[in-house]
Order: sequence, then structure tokens, then C-alpha cells
Amino acid sequence: MMSENENVETTRMEVKRGIERSLHPRYDWLDQFRGMVIVFLFIASITWELSSSDFSIAPPVGPTWLNHGWRYASQNPIMITIVDLGSQIFMFMLGISLGLSFPSKIKKKGAAYAWSSVVHRVCTFFWLVQLINWLEFVVDGGEITYFKIGVLGLWLVITILAVVFRNLKKYKDKIHRPVIGMIWALTSMGLWMIQARYPATLIGSGYLRTVLFGEALSHLAFGSLFAAIFVFLIKKPDYRIIVSIVIFIGHALMKEFEGSINTAMAFWTNWRIPFDVLGMIAIAIAATCVWDWMNIDPNDQKIGMKKRVIPFFLIAGVLHFVVDFFQPADHHGTNFSISLLALAFSTLLVVVFFSLENFFKFKIPFLTHLGRNALFLFLFQGIFTIPYGMIWDNAFNFRTDIASIIGVADLGHPFVNLMGLSAFIVPILLSYFIAWLFDKFNWHIRV
Repeated sequence: MMSENENVETTRMEVKRGIERSLHPRYDWLDQFRGMVIVFLFIASITWELSSSDFSIAPPVGPTWLNHGWRYASQNPIMITIVDLGSQIFMFMLGISLGLSFPSKIKKKGAAYAWSSVVHRVCTFFWLVQLINWLEFVVDGGEITYFKIGVLGLWLVITILAVVFRNLKKYKDKIHRPVIGMIWALTSMGLWMIQARYPATLIGSGYLRTVLFGEALSHLAFGSLFAAIFVFLIKKPDYRIIVSIVIFIGHALMKEFEGSINTAMAFWTNWRIPFDVLGMIAIAIAATCVWDWMNIDPNDQKIGMKKRVIPFFLIAGVLHFVVDFFQPADHHGTNFSISLLALAFSTLLVVVFFSLENFFKFKIPFLTHLGRNALFLFLFQGIFTIPYGMIWDNAFNFRTDIASIIGVADLGHPFVNLMGLSAFIVPILLSYFIAWLFDKFNWHIRV
């Protein structure tokens, strides 16, 4: 039996070990910001699937302002809503998280550990792009050959081994963990690329261009990578923001001369300026600056919020208003205008949730649980929302089926609307339950 003093000392040692294992503190307001983005994502996905092409026949299901504006109005310039900022806001969210975690990993675990984690995340994003392309290939009736099955089987074995080794107790807090993850991600990219294109040529088919530049997840990958590079190279956010500004200005100027530049680069087959990648990189770098500005005084984040973050929000909002007269925001490409709007709106959300917690002592636990597994929910929300498109595809089909089931002729009947509301609430509640369960057992899935 241990004495009371020995018990106390053991408890102190356990607490100390827990602090050492924690690379950075968790902020509820930041998790709630992430959770709010996830809620918007779920609603946006469903409003897209249950939108309407003819309001006179069947009104859309869900709020139109939480759907893409061009879903309802074909015009130039394109109508922009909050939903059109989705990828850019998520990039901001990843950038601010990287600004928090990357320097902490370098300080407590070393540069090798930190960079291995970054490479793991970047390559995992690129692998996920290939996974999505493969799923689309299967849904479209693509042929599954024995070669593909063999390669995917090998990938499954490697994945199981990686998960087992990454979670061995002796590796959990050492550099082995991110290195194993990095090797797995690189191997996954290679194997999925082979099974997808073999025996076709990788470059001539345009496959690499799609994987590296053509999808939102690949844009997030580049943003994460360059955000880490400039956080590492430029410690002071007041200097680092200059890099973001230069990229934005170069982006805007290239947009004005896009045709001439693409013509001059015609020797590269199907050359296109990677505007989306450039925009995401600039957003991610700016987001790391927002986090560092908040910590100008480590003892009081309110000081940095007042001196830098709120002025940044106001400047980004005003600049968007001005720039939009010359280069209107376009959801189909991350241009200067929509990037500024995303920065302004994202920073506003940061200010709101920071203020709710620090000034009003108010928290929304629902959002906290969602935010702690935000990346997981972002990647896999389609499990709940994609089937809607496969079953109904639009508001007319949804309303017709529901009206038929409950025996009414009016497609706008209150009970039909109630079922429409349920179509939003059920996936969100199911996702919340999963997030709550993961949080309860301290399972935080990250890449």
C-alpha cells in the first residue's frame, strides 16, 4: 500500500506526463468555430441536392442562402452566398490550426517530427483526391479488374499495418508515429495512382494534373504545405502577411492577363494558371498570421485581438467590397475577391466565438464536439448526404415522394416541410452522435 504522500506524488507525475504529451492546449472557442463550419457544410450539401429548378412547381427544400447562388441564378457576375466560401473557410481553419500546432510540435518534438506530420497530411489529401476519383469511377460503372483488386488488397494490408504500428505504445509519442504516417500516405498515393491509370500513361492522360491541381482537397494540401513553410521561415506575422499580400496581388494581376499568359505557356499541354492553389496558399498563410497576432501577448489574447485581428477583419472586408467592382467573386475559381471575403468572414467567426467564450462565458457544447473531429466529418459527411442525390436529386422528387407517402396533394404542405426539416436534422444529429462518441473516448482522427 502506498502512503498518502506517495499517492500525491504519483498523481503529480501523471499530470506532468500528460502535459508533456500535450503539444498544445485546446481552445473551446476554436473547436466551436470548426464545429460551426461543419454545420454549414452539412446544410450546404443537403440544400444542393434538394434545390429546385422551378420554384413555381416545387419550392426548394432548405434555405436558399445556404446554397450556391448560381444554383438558382445563371448570371454574370455569379451570385455569391456563404456556401460559396466553404473551401476557403476550411482552408482558413486548417491554416489557423497549423499556426497553433506546427511551432508547438517543433518546440516539443523537434523539426523532424513536425515536418513528418505536415508531409503526412499533405500526401493524405492528395490520396483522398484519388480515392474520390476512384469512387466516381466505380459509381459510373468502371471495370474492376483483378489487377485493381490486387493493388487495393495490398494497400489494405499496408494500411492495417500502419494503423497497428502507429498506435503501439512505444511509438505513440515518438517520431516513429508521424514517419509511419508519412510512409503510409506516400505509399497510398503511389498504389492508388498505379491502380487508377495502369496501363495508361500517367502524364499524358491528365491524371496527375487533376490529382495535384484539380480538386478542392489538393488545394487544401498545397495551402497546408506552404503555410508550414512560411511559418517556419518567417516567425513574425507582421512580415509573414506580406507574403500573402504579394501572392494575392500577383494572383489578381495574372487574372487580368490570364489569356496572354496561358498562350505564352502553350508549350505545356493544357497549361492553366493554378489560381485556386495560389488563392488557398495566400489564405492559409494569412490564417497563420491571425493566430500569431492573437498571441502577441501570450498572457492575454484579447490584446492581439484588438490590435491586429479585428483591424485585419475590417480591412479584408473593405478591400473585398472595392476589389469586387473590378474582379467579381467567382466560386468556380479562388480569385482575389472571394479570398478577401472568405478571410473577412472567417476572421469574423473567430472574433465571435472568441468573444462568446472570453467576454460572455458562453459555450455551445454541440459545436465543440463537432469541432474536435472537424476534419473527419468534413471528409466523410458524404456518407449521409450523397445518398440524397442518388434517391431524390431535387426538391420536386423529394416533395412528390413525401407528399405521396403521407397522402397529400400539396407539395408545400406543412408535413412535407416538416419531413424536409428532418432531412437536414437527422444527418446532423447522427454526425453529432459520432463526434460525441469519438470525443468521449478521446478519439481524434487527424491527418
